[in-house]
Amino acid sequence: MFSNKAQHEKTVALIEYRLLELEKKQDKHNNVIERTYNLEQQAAVLEEKVKVANNRIADLEKEASKA
Repeated sequence: MFSNKAQHEKTVALIEYRLLELEKKQDKHNNVIERTYNLEQQAAVLEEKVKVANNRIADLEKEASKA
């Protein structure tokens, strides 16, 4: 019976350890997802800025060709 309890405690300790390791991996994964989301938002903002700049350049070229 004593041996059975010791084995049970080892099993519980192993399960707790594995859960902690899994939580660490999940935290890393969530961090990557959050960073990816932020990068996608920044990319969208930069794409919009490029579109605005291209439109402004096109407008300036039209004005220059009229003069």
